[in-house]
Order: sequence, then C-alpha cells, then structure tokens
Amino acid sequence: MTKLNIQTTLVALFLCFSTQLKAQTSLNYPYSISGVGLLEDDAFIHQRLQGGLNTALDSNGTFSFSNPASLSSVTLTDLEFGFRLERLDQQSATARNSFTTGSLDYVALGVPISTKRGIGFAFGLRPYSKIDYFIQQPSVEDSIDVLTSFEGSGGLNQMRFALGFRIKGGFSAGISSGIIFGNTSHSADKYYASTSDLFSFRRRSNEFYQGMSNTLGVQYSGRIGKHLRHVIGASYNLSSTLNVTGDEIVRTYNSAGNFFIDTVIKRTDPSRSLTLPTGFSAGYTIGNGTTWSLGLQYSKDQWSSFTDLSGKANFYDQDRVSIGGYFQMKSYGDFAAISGRRERTRNYAKVVRWYYGASTRNLYMNSFSEQVSEVGINIGLGLPIIRSTYVDEKKKISVISRVNIGAEYTKRGSTNNGLIQENTFRLYVGTNFNDKWFTKRKYQ
Repeated sequence: MTKLNIQTTLVALFLCFSTQLKAQTSLNYPYSISGVGLLEDDAFIHQRLQGGLNTALDSNGTFSFSNPASLSSVTLTDLEFGFRLERLDQQSATARNSFTTGSLDYVALGVPISTKRGIGFAFGLRPYSKIDYFIQQPSVEDSIDVLTSFEGSGGLNQMRFALGFRIKGGFSAGISSGIIFGNTSHSADKYYASTSDLFSFRRRSNEFYQGMSNTLGVQYSGRIGKHLRHVIGASYNLSSTLNVTGDEIVRTYNSAGNFFIDTVIKRTDPSRSLTLPTGFSAGYTIGNGTTWSLGLQYSKDQWSSFTDLSGKANFYDQDRVSIGGYFQMKSYGDFAAISGRRERTRNYAKVVRWYYGASTRNLYMNSFSEQVSEVGINIGLGLPIIRSTYVDEKKKISVISRVNIGAEYTKRGSTNNGLIQENTFRLYVGTNFNDKWFTKRKYQ
C-alpha cells in the first residue's frame, strides 16, 4: 500500500466513522441507564482478542492509547481500525429479546517521529460510552392502568492524541490527551391509555458534553536470559471535568397518544460540571517476542467518587482482570528464509497468529441497586500480510501487517433479584497496517 493510498484510506475511514457515530442501529442496554452509560472497551481488536491486554505491549508493530509509553517502540507507521458485528440476547425472569447490530469501532494512526530516540506520536477517534435503553413498567393506580416507560440514547466520543518517548535503556514514558464530546437524550413517559380524564405526559431532557481527559503511562521492557523478554507497564488516568449544557421539556398528550396538548415546562439549563474519576492499570507480559506471548492485567476506575448530573452518588468502583496472549508455529524470520512461492504458501499457516484471552469485570453502574459483573472469553486469528520495503535506498526490510478476525462471548448480569442477563456474541474484524511512510533519499 502506497503512502498516498494509506492517507486516502485514513481520511475515508474518519469520514465513515464520524457518520457511523450518528447512525448506530438501536439496541436496548438496560444497564446503560445511569452515569454516562456503558463504557466502551479501550483496546484495538487484536488486544481485545487477548482479553483486553493493552498496558504492557511486547510488539513494535502496534501501540496503545491506554499506555502511551508504548509509542516509544513504534518503528513503522501503524494504521489501526476495527469493525464488529454484535448479537445481544437478553433474558429476565419473564421475557427474552434479541438484537443485532454492526459498527465501525475506532480509527487510529501511530507514527514514529524518531526511531533512534524512541519517540512516537498517535491520534485516533473512538466511542467512549453509549446510552441506549428502553424500559416499560405497567402498573395500576387507583384502578387505572398506567404504562410508565423510560428511554435513553446517545453517548460520548473521544478524539485522542498521544506521545511516547524512550527515557533510557528499556524505560519509556508517555502522555495521552483526549477531547471528549457527545450528547445524550433521556425521556420518561406516564401513559394513561384507558381514560381521557387524565393527561399522559412526557419529560424529555437533552445533554451536551465537552471536556478533556489525560493519561500518563510508563513501561519497561527487558530480557530474561537469551530467549525471553518481558514488559511491565502501568498507566494512570487523571480526573477530568466535562462541561454539560442541556434543556428539558415536559408536555402532556391525549390518551390516544397521537398529539401533544400542552407544554408544561420548557427550559434551558445553565452550564454544569461533571467530574470523571481517576483510574489506573498495571500489566505484565512475557514471551519470546516472535512466536508466543502471555500477559496479565488489572485495571481499576474510582467511580465510587462519581456524582451524576442529578446529584446521585451511589456508584461502584469498576475493576477488570484480564489474561491472554498469542502463539504461532513459526517466526517471521524463519518464514522469510523460505524460498519458492509454493513452499511459502505451504508454510503460511505456520505464521498465522492465534489469539486467546479471558476477562472479568465489575461495572460501576447502580441501575438495579447492586453491582453487576460480566465475564468474557475471546479467540481469534491474526492473518499476516508480509511484504518488503526500503528503509533507505539501499536497506530493505520485511514489513508485517495483519488482518485480525475473532469472536468474543460475554455474559453480563443474571436473572436473580429482578435483574437482566445479557449474553453477547461479537465478531471482530480489525487491521493494523504497518508501512514505511518516510524514506530518506540520496541524490548524487
């Protein structure tokens, strides 16, 4: 892929992604009713397929915004983007529903500024959180049937910029800053369908968010003996403040539900502040750097200190434990030494990378008066695209890009105590294209 083609692809993906953020297929996530909604996974596809490991990276062909220190190892321009197809099955004690949707998850670009000094830069766009729920509660008040419903939509997005640099030896550090923006909408209806003596009413509020986020990261990579290398990484998310503006309208409507009667309240709220909590992550990865890797990661966000726009402060700390890795039968160096197209085709399966992972997470929301947990398992393949390029006019190297495909199964919540159990099956397709964008030319 030429430099011009990659740049054109990047622009097209950003335009497609910005459109996709506004045109998601509607699902129903009851657990997104509180706080800022369900938080999206902050990992590229090949990292998600390893259980979400993105704090201690053992590769120079990728990076992570969660630990910007990883950019110090980037030696080639890395274009990352990912898609997912999701099927959601929900089950309560009395009902069951299914939903299916697909979306483009993220677009990101990492560029080495100086491979000699270990300096790298990256930027990207991703969804930060999502709100999408619809809940109905039938009841009887004074012998009159009442249907109360709650509905919400929208979410937050994040545009990020990151810088990583090598300090000395195997030590590196980095900083990532992001612009968080988006809008949400919530409505509550009380509907009297069986009588015209009482007016039904609808309360609808809209919120618009804008603010900054910052993450600091450190990483150490070194060797254990001749054949093993290990990486230790840690990151810290600083507390960030979002400015929120909004409006609210309350209207009554007729029992048939086909037109509004009167506007009871219509107001524009003054600007308010919402403080997102601090958090940290720590990870450890060990492997030989070519054919296998195994990692463990723990992260925790201090959502118990969070207070939402309504003044509600009963939230939980959200933590996650992940384990995963990859393996392949043959190294790329051994594969490159094979001569002949037929022999290389026969051995291609041996350089396919197999991903595996599992994770468990406790969610921060208190939507149903108790903390909800989820567990997930992952498996996938990394299909290599191997080609040669010139570092300069004389030196030629092999460049490894991958098309990553895989699946994830997640179980969230349970049917006990009136809760809802969500079983989610996701299919992922992601790519990390590596290329040499800037080649030094010599003229005689």
